[in-house]
Amino acid sequence: MNTNTHKPHTDILRAILDEASLEGHLKMIVGGLRRELGSENAAMDLHVYDYERTLLTVVTIDFDGLLEFSLDQTITEHLVIAAPDHPILWPYVENHAELYFYSATKDPRQLIADLHEAHSLAVLKWFPLDRFTNDLQPLHKLLAAANGCLAAGPLPLIRVYEGVLQAAAIKCSILESERPLKRSPEPGTSAPVALLMGTSYFIARGLSKVQARNAERKS
Repeated sequence: MNTNTHKPHTDILRAILDEASLEGHLKMIVGGLRRELGSENAAMDLHVYDYERTLLTVVTIDFDGLLEFSLDQTITEHLVIAAPDHPILWPYVENHAELYFYSATKDPRQLIADLHEAHSLAVLKWFPLDRFTNDLQPLHKLLAAANGCLAAGPLPLIRVYEGVLQAAAIKCSILESERPLKRSPEPGTSAPVALLMGTSYFIARGLSKVQARNAERKS
C-alpha cells in the first residue's frame, strides 16, 4: 500500500482507512498496544476487517509520547482524529482553572444533577464529572457548606460549572493559571493528537509513523 511519507501522519492514516473502505463496510479493533518500559513512546496495531469479518489490513501506529489512553477492545466502525478543540484535549491545551464558591445551596442534590447534565453536554462521554470535582468529601456535603473549591480542570469546563452555580444564585469565582495542568508540548510545537474509536481513545504528543500491511488472502 502506497503512503506518502512527506504527508502528515494523520493524513496517511486517513488515506489508509479510505483505501481500505473501498473493500466495503469496515470494522476495526485494536489488536495490541506495545509500550517500552520507562518510555512514553508506544505502538498500536489496528486490525481492519470488512463486513464479513475478513481481515483486510493491519495498521501500525507509532505514538510519539503517549500521554493518556483508554482501551476497551470492542469492535468499532469509525476511527476519528479529534479536532484540536475537542473536549478530550482540553486538559492538554486549555489553561487550568479552579472554581470557588462562597455560599451554600438549599438543594445540593438538584445542583449536583444540574452539574451532571451540564458536564455531559460539554464533554459527552469522555470524562466523568468526578475527574475534576473536589474529591476530599462527597459532593453533596461540599455543596452544603458555606464555601469551598468545587472543581479544578480545563478552563472551558470550569466555565460550564460556573454557569450552573450562577444559575443557582451561588456566589463563585475562578482562579485561572497561565498553562494547562497536563503535560503539553513545548511552545512552538504542534498540539497533541487524539484518536477516538468508539469508547476508546489515545492521546499523544504526535504520531511518529503510520504503516499498513495487507493481510494474506486465502484462495
